Order: sequence, then structure tokens, then C-alpha cells
Amino acid sequence: MNDSVKGAVALKILDLVDGFDDPMVEGVCDWLEQTADATGGVPFVLPSANDYPHAPWCEAPPEPPPPLDWAPAPTGFGHRLFTRDQLNEGLTALANAQRDDGGWPIKWPAISPGVELEWRGRVTIDALLTLRAYAMAGYGAA
Repeated sequence: MNDSVKGAVALKILDLVDGFDDPMVEGVCDWLEQTADATGGVPFVLPSANDYPHAPWCEAPPEPPPPLDWAPAPTGFGHRLFTRDQLNEGLTALANAQRDDGGWPIKWPAISPGVELEWRGRVTIDALLTLRAYAMAGYGAA
């Protein structure tokens, strides 16, 4: 599990148990601030992962795009980490990534057609839930 995923899981759990006063949160936020790109986003896999043995789906492009994975809803833990403009930019990019068949692509290389089909369903549901959650909260682009 890469650091982005570990951080997201840790924050999600702390949010669920109302544990944002835990010292771990400051460390995760410091890491996010140091790792974020110019738009404030953090990619799923950092390019430094390419220097080590890794699964094919953890290959990072030279300039990986930030996903809304840290803030999938305006009521979640990650929402507070980004400005409204950053969130709207991410929502626009998410909406524009929808394919002609109505689904969204996976963000990693597929190791088989079956795996791609399986994960595209999950990614599509997540994208639709994110866009709906932000539209209901009055954000643009969704």
C-alpha cells in the first residue's frame, strides 16, 4: 500500500471515530502539504515509486494528476484540505474524464481485461457519487 493510500485510510478512520485531535493527523497533513503539487492535489502514486519494484498498476506517470480521492464528498475529512477553486478544478477534470460509454477509466494499467471491467465499475460509481455529493452542496462543474 503506498503512502497516499495509507494516509487516506488513516484520515478516513480518524474521521469516522471523531479522532482528528490525534497527533497522527498533523503528520499526515504535513506530508500532504510537502507532497502536493501546485494545484494542491496529491497523486495516487508518486513518481518516486517507479524507482523500486512495484505492481504494474502502481506505475506513476512523470507528472501524475491529482485525484479527488482525498475529498470525495464535501462532508468528508479531505474537503477541508482544499480551496473551493481547487475542488471545482478537480470536479471539472473528473466530469471531463467520463468516457463515451458513460463510465470512467481506471487510473492504473490494467493487468487483464477482466480486472479493468471489474474496477471500471467501482471507479464509475465513485465518480458519480463524488459528482452528486458536490452538486448537492452547491459546487460548480458537477
